[in-house]
Amino acid sequence: MTTRSEILNVATHLFGLHGFKEVTTRQISEAAKCNIASVFYHFANKETLYQECLSNLNFNPNLCFDQILKAPQKKEDFDATFDSFEEAFNQIVCDNLASIKLLLSSIDLGFRAFFEEKFLKPIALQLENFLKDSQSAKIVSEGLDTKTASRTIVTFFMCHMLLRLTENQENHGAEGVSREIMKSGILHYS
Repeated sequence: MTTRSEILNVATHLFGLHGFKEVTTRQISEAAKCNIASVFYHFANKETLYQECLSNLNFNPNLCFDQILKAPQKKEDFDATFDSFEEAFNQIVCDNLASIKLLLSSIDLGFRAFFEEKFLKPIALQLENFLKDSQSAKIVSEGLDTKTASRTIVTFFMCHMLLRLTENQENHGAEGVSREIMKSGILHYS
């Protein structure tokens, strides 16, 4: 692994763990086992390094949801798929915790649009298509605004995830959220 790659890996981990403001370039250089001059040789400053860490995030939540969010044929399929969506969301969070923490910390630094484009929007679009398919199959109400519902559901999952992250619990997912969403009336069955 090159020095530049090691710096990026270490910085991504540290920024995700502690946030941009708390991490120093000296901490990054020490953890990457290089001198601080190497950090500045490869990256003009800490902000540039942070932006590069964000740009290099290498996970795609869509890959997991492609297999799950298939057009349901009956209400039971819809319920099972929604439960699978919850499990997949939970797994994505657990498997990519450092990346997600890095993305979340980006919001504080004015990179909200980046977070939405990289994480929230792709999931919401897939969920929206799933809800449209569910409308076509007459499983959910035709009057459902699928765009608003999908964004509300993803936001609901994110809020649960953030609560778990801030509480530092072992399970960083969104357990039981799908049942709460069903009870909330966001989705109306036909």
